[in-house]
Amino acid sequence: MLSLSWPDGGWKRLSEDLLRQLPQDTSLRRAYVTHLQSGRHWHARTGWIAY
Repeated sequence: MLSLSWPDGGWKRLSEDLLRQLPQDTSLRRAYVTHLQSGRHWHARTGWIAY
């Protein structure tokens, strides 16, 4: 099983079956699913870059 971090700091478990059900109709979605299937984490970042 794979894990995803949620904004509240908790973790949710994703099974391989659930990952296979995720839409993969764009290159970004395919990359996301492939990334998670390889056991890696997905981190969302926000903020500003000062020029």
